[in-house]
Amino acid sequence: MLFFGSDGIFSLIVVGLYYLAILVPTLAVTVRRLHDTDRAGWWLLLAFIPFGGLVIFVFTVLEGTNGNNQFGPSPK
Repeated sequence: MLFFGSDGIFSLIVVGLYYLAILVPTLAVTVRRLHDTDRAGWWLLLAFIPFGGLVIFVFTVLEGTNGNNQFGPSPK
């Protein structure tokens, strides 16, 4: 019954730790995907403004550049 306590502090701590554990890998993967589309990682900052996350989503689902780009060789 730890998750169903009166104040839910344990649940809050568990969720917070999970969020912190996945935050850095998520940011790293998104920056690598932006690099695949020949965009700088700084575009990720757009996700912190309203509807900016939608733009980042569109960038990440687009086809990557053919061949090498300024960030290195094609991973394909």
